[in-house]
Amino acid sequence: MIEALLEELQKGICELTCVDEFSVEYLIIGTLSKNHMADKEDVIRAEKIALEKEKKIVEIWDVQNALWRKIPQIQIVDIERLTGSGIGKESENEMAFEEFLMSMEECEVINIPAEEENKLVEKEKDSRID
Repeated sequence: MIEALLEELQKGICELTCVDEFSVEYLIIGTLSKNHMADKEDVIRAEKIALEKEKKIVEIWDVQNALWRKIPQIQIVDIERLTGSGIGKESENEMAFEEFLMSMEECEVINIPAEEENKLVEKEKDSRID
């Protein structure tokens, strides 16, 4: 599990669902992707963490709070990658957006002169008032 978790964190920003010692779920938005770190020191630290696969504690860059967090591996119950390559069509929103774009390609584009367009807009406003 740790290898898959680290791999997802290296690919982009992830939402981790964790459970604390009282069984209360909480979310952390984190990453080990170099693309989302400003300091060279943080990039070097992320690279070292990615190599330490035997650890029982996962260290990640908390994107929302801009700090490093240590989370016991056993507390992580789910992970969903939010950014990065490879998330593509796995997301329903992405598929819906792609379908929308495809439907837009089928639409016929009509060029209306600016004066005519303004008249149509005014006419539509007037019809709403009534």
